[in-house]
Amino acid sequence: MLQTEKLTPAAAAERIGVQPRRILRWVRRYPNLGRRIGGRWVIDPAVLAVLAAGTPGTDLA
Repeated sequence: MLQTEKLTPAAAAERIGVQPRRILRWVRRYPNLGRRIGGRWVIDPAVLAVLAAGTPGTDLA
């Protein structure tokens, strides 16, 4: 079975050049952008491009 890579908020933030607080704010506001596993947030790298681009119709700033 192929495992997909998951990122911590800190790793996701480093990839796109923002503070980890911002990533946490985004996943709390838009729960489909990340999920909690074992009490910790994980971010799907495929979603990271959406976060970085500031998808039209969402206020991710």
